[in-house]
Amino acid sequence: MRETARSLPWYYRGGKVTGPIKYWEFVMNRKLALVFLATALAGNIAWAAPSITVKHYTIDSSTSDIFNPLAIPRFQIAPLSAPGHVALYTMGFPDGEAFRVTFNIDSTVRWVSTHMGALSDLDHSHISVHNDTIYQGRSNDSRMYAFAMRGDSLTQLFTHSWGLPESELYIASVLRLPGSDTAIAITRGHDDNNAVLYWISTNKGQTWGPSTFLVDREGTGRCRIGGLYYNNTVAAIIDSADNSIGWYTWDRANRRWINDGRVFNRSMYRGFAGNVLQDTIRFLIGTIDKNTGDSVIWAYRSKNASQWTEGPAFQTSTIDQSLPPYTALTYIEASRRLVLFYTKNDQNNDDAWTVYMRYFDTNTWNWSAPTRVSRGNYVWKVTTAQIVPASHGDVCYAMYPMDSGSFHYADLVKITFQEGGDVTPPGRINDLGAAPGPVLGQMRLTWTAPGDDGTSGTVSRWEVKYATAPISETNWLSAITYPNPPAPVPAGQSVSCVVSGLTPGETYFSAAKSYDEANNVSPLSNVAFIDIALDVSDDEEMLPRNHRLLGNHPNPFNSATRIDYFLATNSDVSLSIYDILGHEISELVDGRQTMGSHTVIWDGRDARGHEVATGVYLCRLRADNWLDSKKLLLLR
Repeated sequence: MRETARSLPWYYRGGKVTGPIKYWEFVMNRKLALVFLATALAGNIAWAAPSITVKHYTIDSSTSDIFNPLAIPRFQIAPLSAPGHVALYTMGFPDGEAFRVTFNIDSTVRWVSTHMGALSDLDHSHISVHNDTIYQGRSNDSRMYAFAMRGDSLTQLFTHSWGLPESELYIASVLRLPGSDTAIAITRGHDDNNAVLYWISTNKGQTWGPSTFLVDREGTGRCRIGGLYYNNTVAAIIDSADNSIGWYTWDRANRRWINDGRVFNRSMYRGFAGNVLQDTIRFLIGTIDKNTGDSVIWAYRSKNASQWTEGPAFQTSTIDQSLPPYTALTYIEASRRLVLFYTKNDQNNDDAWTVYMRYFDTNTWNWSAPTRVSRGNYVWKVTTAQIVPASHGDVCYAMYPMDSGSFHYADLVKITFQEGGDVTPPGRINDLGAAPGPVLGQMRLTWTAPGDDGTSGTVSRWEVKYATAPISETNWLSAITYPNPPAPVPAGQSVSCVVSGLTPGETYFSAAKSYDEANNVSPLSNVAFIDIALDVSDDEEMLPRNHRLLGNHPNPFNSATRIDYFLATNSDVSLSIYDILGHEISELVDGRQTMGSHTVIWDGRDARGHEVATGVYLCRLRADNWLDSKKLLLLR
């Protein structure tokens, strides 16, 4: 056994959308959308990368049996609900042992149970777990098996014959609907007219109804399938002659499959994978040959999005390989972390593959830097679990063959993530205000103190800046720093300071940030502004002379956002939300309003009360004949 600890650098991909944008003609292509999303999420927050510990365990070795997993995209590791309890499907390796179970792979008695029989070649079977019942979709006798832990042994509960010859049976998954006795089984047949079939059971999989056609394959290539859990139901992911990947979601209410669209739509290898981030964000992984080497391609789609968004590919080899790289995705419930395993080879040798790992960083909306997780060579294939229960902590597992071209050696790897130190930034200042100071050429800034960790505690220091132009993250460093910020106070208390030496007749903008003892920094506050009076008796000059749409915060937002604006005079006001095509989504304000500051909340819903999808929206404010608009970014 070998243990390796490695800290990864913080990984950032930034960009910006430039050019004049009108609310009725704003269109953004997928690439710009992704860059904009990465920039908005990254902000200026100091996110610390976790340290990663990789531990290897020899499952067993043999001189005759072959361990040959092929998760495309099936799962062959089953973490159970108790901490550290894991079942591994080793497909008869070694000596006919189909399953191995451990309660603690670091204990002196590692394998507490092995189960003989119920075998299946290669990846022609999938295992899934529901309340610690393990379902094996197919065996060499064309049967489905269900097992459960009884004490410290794996016990067979029941079995079912599919009634098809092994040559026409390619069960990818048997999945129980969450909170239900209903189970669904999905298979790829060898008959071109019935490429993908499914069965339904209403008694936990003990008996099954007749098979039903799901979808036909396209072209003459092999069709590959997988099943997984998604948004309180199940899903099937199906490739089509190596040219695209489709996602099908089971509609529980209407008992039918919903085609949620295809992604990639170009020639690719068969090493694809799928999984779900934070219950509702779907991910699909593919691999392609670019003639100059192989690359992983990926796409995601949130629950309410109308289409898939493809992210930037990353290379897995620098030379063209005759064998494709393989991928596997797992989700860690404890940390809500999505982890990708993939194989990589930069040599002209089909036996020189290694397994690497990346996790998806939701702060940058991209994959982390790679970490090698395999040892030895000949590890072309890799498999994992769909979900690691929260009881296991921030860990995940993978399994791969190694040591020789005949795969007579099986290795299990456990990856542990450890967040380093305090990585929670202080809360954002949302109510920064600017008012006239006691004498000419001064302004008084006031705000409510946020917490050291969000809404609690006391920050270590403030950074207050001002300028004669609106302040944003882009020009934050060039703004003037207020030299004597007030002392920190506990969250919720009022804070104020007076800025002097301002030029009468100028408009000044102010913003602030908070820092904690670990130097984590809050997002930029709202921007306050004031027109400095030409004379102390000129009261009207103390207020802004024009209407202002100040923007929204938070931005981006998940469920609701606050929109602030200022009216220089009593006005007829209309404030509406539009999509990027110029269609009105919701009208928030329509009527006469008095001069002064105003606030309205948008809850991310349209005029009918329906949640709108992730994307960029425009807020348009009209006051009499004056008009302005701002961009809003909604992330579900």
